[in-house]
Amino acid sequence: MKGFNPKWCSWACVQGGNVGIKVNEQIGPYFQTRKGLRQGDPLSLILFNTVVDMLAIILS
Repeated sequence: MKGFNPKWCSWACVQGGNVGIKVNEQIGPYFQTRKGLRQGDPLSLILFNTVVDMLAIILS
């Protein structure tokens, strides 16, 4: 896994995850994450900046 020490990659907590969406102070059923950008991924900054720029264009 890019950016992580190989020792950390052997731990299950880094390889996958479960996500639950909180709506109106109640957490819905958990689902497992598979693919996509995660916090700390270098592409996440580019994606964030692109989305913010597009939102600014839409609002103006």
